[in-house]
Amino acid sequence: MLSEKVFILFKRKIIESIRNKSQNEILLFDLFDVNAIPKLTIAEEILELINEIGLKDGSHIFFNASEEFYTSLQQPLLSSSLPLPSTIVPFILTSGHWKWLGLPGGIVEDALNVLVRNKFISTDLLQELVGLSNSQVEHLRSIVDANPSQFTYNYKQDLLQCRFNINRMLGLIVQSEREIISKAFIDNGLVFSGHFSLPSGYHINKCVLTSHISRNSSLADRLFAQVARQVWASSPNVIIISSLFSFMLGERFRKELDQKVLNTFGYPIPRPRYGESINPNDKVFILTDIYSTGSSFNHIRRQVLTNKGIIVGAMSIVDAHGNGEKDDVQSSIELDLKLYSESKCPQCKRGEDLHFLDPFSCLPYKTTPRIKAPKGLLEAGSFWNLLREKNAILESKDSHPIYNGTHFTLFIETRKVLRDTAVSRELAAAALSAVGPNFDAILIPKNEGALLMAHAIQNYIQHHFGNTPEVIPCSKEHEKNVFIVPDLIGKSLKNSSLLIVDDGANTGSTLLGLHFAISAYKPKNLKYLVFLDRLFGTDRQNIQAILGSNYYCLFHLAIPAYREWDCPLCFDGESRTIYAQYEQDANLIHYSPSRSVASQKATKLTWEADH
Repeated sequence: MLSEKVFILFKRKIIESIRNKSQNEILLFDLFDVNAIPKLTIAEEILELINEIGLKDGSHIFFNASEEFYTSLQQPLLSSSLPLPSTIVPFILTSGHWKWLGLPGGIVEDALNVLVRNKFISTDLLQELVGLSNSQVEHLRSIVDANPSQFTYNYKQDLLQCRFNINRMLGLIVQSEREIISKAFIDNGLVFSGHFSLPSGYHINKCVLTSHISRNSSLADRLFAQVARQVWASSPNVIIISSLFSFMLGERFRKELDQKVLNTFGYPIPRPRYGESINPNDKVFILTDIYSTGSSFNHIRRQVLTNKGIIVGAMSIVDAHGNGEKDDVQSSIELDLKLYSESKCPQCKRGEDLHFLDPFSCLPYKTTPRIKAPKGLLEAGSFWNLLREKNAILESKDSHPIYNGTHFTLFIETRKVLRDTAVSRELAAAALSAVGPNFDAILIPKNEGALLMAHAIQNYIQHHFGNTPEVIPCSKEHEKNVFIVPDLIGKSLKNSSLLIVDDGANTGSTLLGLHFAISAYKPKNLKYLVFLDRLFGTDRQNIQAILGSNYYCLFHLAIPAYREWDCPLCFDGESRTIYAQYEQDANLIHYSPSRSVASQKATKLTWEADH
């Protein structure tokens, strides 16, 4: 009974809206939160009503609903056979694509999408881009001619033109959604009152729990739709994300739309999870959970521009202080939270308890976390003796080494240590005393140090415990920036006990990359082991938050590694050196780095395994 009443009221509202609309008015019908209503029936009623009334030239109507709704809706609204004047109604999907009702095939729909995005395009170029046949081109022209308020076709110049402003339409939808989303945040307890310290040091009296959005699937879908429309209109090559909920959205873009996504971690300088991957002329869309002071966002923007990328769009789920619009950052909801310095904070003066906000998860915690480095499984003294014995310490007074984009004040050549069979056996024994020997497989990134360490552990388990876990190299695919597990092996990883091994953890990007790639196969148990740990700051915090107590290291080195943009030695003007290692140690390549500093000497570093 309730659904029937809701249906009648909803239908009445739609009929009144359509009959009373002015010529240039745009109607937005929201079917997201009407699960009790038979949406297909409503749509059919609306379509019949529109055809019956005969809308004036220049009218627009939008539906905003889930993709499942549209796949079940087959009745065409308009076609080239309808008399003039008429209109085309774009249906917006949660994936951000436009669904053009009234068209018989998907390829003509794709052609209209290209036209909307480019404003002007010749039929020859459109035919080349989309693969239209001659008959489909003729059908597209007839649709354009039948809808002059939306499109025009210049026969003399063979040029198609889209007449409506897609950004204006997207802006209208964002505005219409903002009030609904803001109410949903409050209804779901996502705006939390208290006394909070931002990572920037400012204090606020409310925080937004964006990490908890995923608990409400309808709200999460709605926000994904908001972001997807902006991404679709911007047409980027890569999306850069830097916080937990945006990471979840990024995974949907990666899986559902085959979009290249770059995950970054850290505050205030987010670092790429898999290393630098923005190429010159890459079109970049930046997505964050919360836009506050803009510090983190501006560092990402600076990194993109340094790499000669092009920023085509930016969006945050929440604009906390209304500053996003000034920096051309779109947002789903806008708040007006006041920032206070500690000395001027009224809650500090009243002595209220202070909670800190984590920059990655946006969640509050009671006290500043004391991130302790894990105690290595072996003593530091024996570690340094071992390094000196194997001549594995690489340092220079006039330069500093760089490997895979990471800058070091002191570089440890782990392969020199791990090539010694007796030493590797001792390291394997120490490692297995902590992580245990019961593994079905050992997974590694493709580098020599990781392979040597994995083989040592494999041999030790085989000799002392009688079983032989398989060593599986996981490659990094440069196009999609992810780690790939061979398909035949990947299918067997489900419900398996696995050990991920690497020779070193500098920023944790490789470990996290392997973690996310392998977790997709749903193993029963995952543990992580590195030979040399040199994580610090937010990098260690991310590793501890994601890998937890299953992470182990043999040695800890309290000397940090850096990226180029935050390397103090580069900013001090020191010369830099990238050491090259081929099959022959003497084979070095010299070149001049891009940063303009004092006299520089550099050589490129590549291990044999990288070939």
